[in-house]
Amino acid sequence: MITFPSVGEAHFAGRARTFGRLRQEMTEQTMMSSGDNRRLGLDGLRDAYEASVRTLVEWAQAYYVHDAPTVSDATYDQLYRDVAAIEATHPEWISPSSPTQRVGGAVLPGFRKARHPQPLLSLANVFDRSGVEAFDRRVGVAAPDTTVDRFVVEPKLDGLTMALIYIEGALVRAATRGDGEVGEDVTRQALTIRTVPVRLTVDDVPRFLMVRGEVTLPRDAFARLNEARETAGEPTYQNPRNAAAGSVRQLDPKITGARDLRFTAYAATELQQIALKTPLDEAMFEADVRAVVTAAPVGD
Repeated sequence: MITFPSVGEAHFAGRARTFGRLRQEMTEQTMMSSGDNRRLGLDGLRDAYEASVRTLVEWAQAYYVHDAPTVSDATYDQLYRDVAAIEATHPEWISPSSPTQRVGGAVLPGFRKARHPQPLLSLANVFDRSGVEAFDRRVGVAAPDTTVDRFVVEPKLDGLTMALIYIEGALVRAATRGDGEVGEDVTRQALTIRTVPVRLTVDDVPRFLMVRGEVTLPRDAFARLNEARETAGEPTYQNPRNAAAGSVRQLDPKITGARDLRFTAYAATELQQIALKTPLDEAMFEADVRAVVTAAPVGD
């Protein structure tokens, strides 16, 4: 299980003092003639910015993923505003991991197609005893060793399947399942879902990693959404699954971000790159993702 370090109020107080001191130094150095002195101030401010982004990511993981906040909302909001202020002054420093980048952005003209590096297969259904017995016979043929468990049972979340691809721990693409071979690029929408990690903080992350999971809408959030739509005279969603899918497939990412969606991961697969004219990490998936092959799932 991935655990995240606890970062408390005292840490934030130190971070706030760091920002304040650096701003004062920057003000003083802008009046000095030495470009070297000003560069030292800029480097220190950028280091503080990057450290604060990492802190915000840790706090957000504790709050949204583990339901165990480590700081107050006011503490989080203050550091968030400090980070946003630095980004407004130095937009060239903006990190894709920054929580400020989860707000959405401009309305997209349409969805790009996204080919999966391995097929995203769907589960088969059975509706009667004979179907279960036929499945059991197939399992017996495929895995005749009676010393191992024949079945593993786990709950199935009924939502929208989404595959996340990470390069060196950084999220670079999110895609819907589609037909299993080709889905839709919903990276901008996924970035607005708080439980989608923008950067993986666990050690020893594979260079290329695909994480598969389900986007769902909790029942209480579903009820609030339908109530608001009914009040506005808009058609309501039939069930939470349809609402989750419809929320992700919004060309305006701000609409996705306004709904209380959750992403639950259930499989991680390491991807290994084969020979490419353009390296995958440089192409940033503009190239066809068929140029990637899968290795054994992580943890096997």
